[in-house]
Amino acid sequence: MFPNPADKLVTISSIGKPHFQLVVFDVLGNKIVDLKVNEEKIKLDVSNWPTGIYVVNSIWNNSKVSQKLIVK
Repeated sequence: MFPNPADKLVTISSIGKPHFQLVVFDVLGNKIVDLKVNEEKIKLDVSNWPTGIYVVNSIWNNSKVSQKLIVK
């Protein structure tokens, strides 16, 4: 995931896993994004998101990777 911190577009790559679910939560636990992605890479527009910290979950099969995203 880059750039991080971000203010416009964030590129999220699944590295070899072209089908995954992308779920993003804010620090209060509100779901901001829930997408089924059919590519290895997606660009997420965060330009209208409030400044803060978000949790980005990439889910495929029975695996999940969680990362912190800072929007400035």
